[in-house]
Amino acid sequence: MTKTDAGFMKLVNDLACGPRDLSPEQFNLLHSALGFVGEAAEAADWVKKHVVYGQPLNRVELIKEMGDAEFYFAMMRRELGIEREEVLAVVQEKLAARYPAGTFTQKDSVERKDEDA
Repeated sequence: MTKTDAGFMKLVNDLACGPRDLSPEQFNLLHSALGFVGEAAEAADWVKKHVVYGQPLNRVELIKEMGDAEFYFAMMRRELGIEREEVLAVVQEKLAARYPAGTFTQKDSVERKDEDA
């Protein structure tokens, strides 16, 4: 192991959290977040196969992964007491602020007027 590797691994060991007891709410939140990320990666893989490898888009499998991701989002919303309508309202407000003309522009995308300075 190189000196750089050893130094990095010491940092990892020093900063890594050990096992801890999770409440059911924490466990469900973690489960839903990791589940969503996993399903999003699987959906991205189907898109990669289509775009990068030129395979026909497998809509059935992509829809399955999107449904799985939606399941985990619903679990997260339930755990946090957030209704789907609230999420949609917040994102619509954010995008309206970001794209005031109602259409995508590179300038608006870069300036991100919806974000705090």
